[in-house]
Amino acid sequence: MLYITVVCLIFSFIIAFWKTHRIRSIKQFAVGYYKITTVNSLIFAIFASSVGGGSTVALSAKLYLMGGILIFGHYLFQPISWMIMSKIVVTGIEKFKGCISVSEIMYKLYGNYARNVTSIFAIIIGIGVITAQITILAKVLNYLFKIELSHGMLIGSGVLTLYSLLSTFKGLYFLEILKFIIAFLIFPVVYIVTFTEIGGFEIMIENLPPAYYKIELTYDNLIMLLSLMIFSLLPEFTPPFIQRCLMANNAKQLKESLKYIMYIFIPFILSLCAITYITKISANNISPDEVLLYFINYLLPTGFKSIMIVGIVIIITVMAGSWMNSISIIGINDVIKPLYPNISENKQLNFLRTITVIFIFLSTIISFKVKEYTSLLYSITFIWEAIILIPLSVGFLGFKTNSLSFIMSSILTIAFTCISGYVSGEFAVFSLCFGIIGSAIGLFGMHYLQVLKGKIEVEFKETVKFNFSELIKHRAKRIKQILSKPLKAIPQVFKKKSEHIKYHGFCAFTLTYYFIYTLSLTSDPAHKIFAYIISTGYLLCMLLLLKDFVFPKSFQQKYLHLYWYFTVTFCLPLASSFMLFASHGDNFWVINGVLAAISLYLFVDAISFLVLLSIGVVFGYVIFTLAGQKVGNTEDYNALTIGYIYLFLMFISLFFFRRKEKEQEERVQNMHIFGGAMAHEVKSPLATLNMCASTITGQLEKTYNESHDKEHFSIQKEDMEILLQFSKMLEKVSVQGISTVDGLLTSLKSDVIADDKEVYFIKDCVLQAVSEYQALNNNLNKISIKLTNNFKFYGSLHYLKHVLFNLLSNSYKYGGRNIEIDIWTKGNQLYFRDKGKGIAEEDLPYIFDRFYSKNKTGTGIGLAFCKMVMEDIGGNINCKSKLGEYTEFALFFPEISKVHKLY
Repeated sequence: MLYITVVCLIFSFIIAFWKTHRIRSIKQFAVGYYKITTVNSLIFAIFASSVGGGSTVALSAKLYLMGGILIFGHYLFQPISWMIMSKIVVTGIEKFKGCISVSEIMYKLYGNYARNVTSIFAIIIGIGVITAQITILAKVLNYLFKIELSHGMLIGSGVLTLYSLLSTFKGLYFLEILKFIIAFLIFPVVYIVTFTEIGGFEIMIENLPPAYYKIELTYDNLIMLLSLMIFSLLPEFTPPFIQRCLMANNAKQLKESLKYIMYIFIPFILSLCAITYITKISANNISPDEVLLYFINYLLPTGFKSIMIVGIVIIITVMAGSWMNSISIIGINDVIKPLYPNISENKQLNFLRTITVIFIFLSTIISFKVKEYTSLLYSITFIWEAIILIPLSVGFLGFKTNSLSFIMSSILTIAFTCISGYVSGEFAVFSLCFGIIGSAIGLFGMHYLQVLKGKIEVEFKETVKFNFSELIKHRAKRIKQILSKPLKAIPQVFKKKSEHIKYHGFCAFTLTYYFIYTLSLTSDPAHKIFAYIISTGYLLCMLLLLKDFVFPKSFQQKYLHLYWYFTVTFCLPLASSFMLFASHGDNFWVINGVLAAISLYLFVDAISFLVLLSIGVVFGYVIFTLAGQKVGNTEDYNALTIGYIYLFLMFISLFFFRRKEKEQEERVQNMHIFGGAMAHEVKSPLATLNMCASTITGQLEKTYNESHDKEHFSIQKEDMEILLQFSKMLEKVSVQGISTVDGLLTSLKSDVIADDKEVYFIKDCVLQAVSEYQALNNNLNKISIKLTNNFKFYGSLHYLKHVLFNLLSNSYKYGGRNIEIDIWTKGNQLYFRDKGKGIAEEDLPYIFDRFYSKNKTGTGIGLAFCKMVMEDIGGNINCKSKLGEYTEFALFFPEISKVHKLY
């Protein structure tokens, strides 16, 4: 077993190292080594920073001790915590484009003091977490292979050192993909297989102590439930989590990724809980720390044992690696770089490797020398949560204040946390909550005190007077709309084509749906066959999620739709029809078959539905007969049926109808806003056109009236020059007006729709844009163009020229006609720099937001339009500026091979 595990680990490391590209800069190591272009990659990255030894071995130990109170008080609320984190982070993530660590974000929000405090606590907690992972890994090796703890710690630190150092040379994201597969495929499959062996849900409940599925509502239990619930709802803004969120190309991609992680996280947690319960039935008196390891060693079928051992080792290693990654980046970017700002990229990478080794060495020493570091780690973690949560959350949500407010916030946080911890006798949820209250009082209190003293200027915006009764009426109306929406939306949902349904949605739905299936399984032979059918369905869904990594592009273009149809057929009609036959017509499985058919109709069009449903039922019956089963009589179903139906319908309504309603609301809101913006933007060009037309008309009438020969009259040179001047002005203003309307209409759409999307050379695009702009604006000659790398891109030439028009227009608008402009390329990036007055640092995070403008005559759509066009082609646009010196925009273009074929 040990040799198989070692071989599997070495094989995984070799593939991970061989399959990825070289790291060339600290930024690429921090947020760019994924080359993230898909939601899948971001899901793997964020998940790798969220699940480790504490979420597997330690979680099963806590559940073994505490029972049902931990599930009801903590794990049932974790999806809500993901929703809260998503709402906060997604709202403001794009304001921090270019940041590579949580400390840098805090620096942008509150200055150097915040950066230093965040860095110190992050590094201390990071070393503590790494120490914990090394200790857990040593215990795993000790229990499963009888390796001494001291030797296990050395092996753990060696594996972590190898992983961390290799990741500084190449991005080892293959191991994070493998970790995702283990957590969301192996754990549920292992649970399903063992679940049928013990006899199913009813047998498990019969053999469990009542405290594991019932909660007595005593005072102590209620306090415990409340504490666990509060703790589970608090967002966990760990350094690795924030860093992985910064990898997202845009807020939309991050929002989608966090949503699917929330959905898929449910079966993972519930599977781990079920594994703990199965172990509790089989071994009632083992040490809590050995629960998961006992399950692996004694309860798993032989074929799964090695996979689970490798999986646990990889989960622990990658979790420790993600923390090592984060604190090493903080050490370089937020400690060393501010002291030595001119340090080269190579030196930064060398420092990074050195710091990595130092941190692992410290963690190893602590794991050997300090036996009771856990309580100290929890105390520091609680202080971190209390200090960071409020300032970081309000920063993401757009609240602006200064360093003094954060200083007061951190002082009161530590004071409130320590005092409450001393009073209660421990650093727990009570002290954490008081620390958060102190943080809020310090931050907002000092901010508004400075506002009253005039030290902070506040931009007052038009507000609506709060009316509680109107709020209640509005909420009641919204609830009524939500309840009535599904029935009205069903015909629209049924019109969806299969290609419009995202694979992530189907996979998230199936993973949750299948877990509910398992609650009705027993030790019946047919149910054991069904357990393997469910496991195969999990595998098919996992391959669909990993399609960009598993299947080559040629296969996806030719056969992915066939694989999609096969997966949908297998997971829905085939699986449900097999159990419909195997259950002898049980009402539960009859209803399940109907609901599976409805689900199929939601994912495919009508013709595909008929074909796939027929194929699924036929092959479900074939498997049923091959298993030697025969159709029997009907049996009654129990109350679980009703719960199952309600859960299913709730999922469908939340997943489909609410999303469609929200999209419609946003579309209507955008139409109102853009209608006003269009009226404002078009009004000025129309007024100029009217003036020019009136001038030309008046000049012609004057010349005509003063002429003696009405049939043959001449125009004097001065009059001709006036006419030419105003006709050119007409042309210029009309072009600007068309460009403005074009940008508004494009921004109104969800996608950039263009007829001229092809492969172009960047040089042709830039030269055409600059020459056309200069033709409409005379005497604009201070533009330096140096396009050393004439790369190709796939997109709309028309819209990309408008992007450059916007940048040129802004430069001349704010810098005057004599401003110097430099345009150059580097790699697949186009840079645009003007030596104008620059942009204030506090405004930089918001310049790409729609309607954000500090100019009274602007509408804030120009740069938002530029960002939309760049994201449509798979690229991005960033800006850096120094007030009074320059403003520089960097346009990032994807490699042409990843977007469009060259032939």
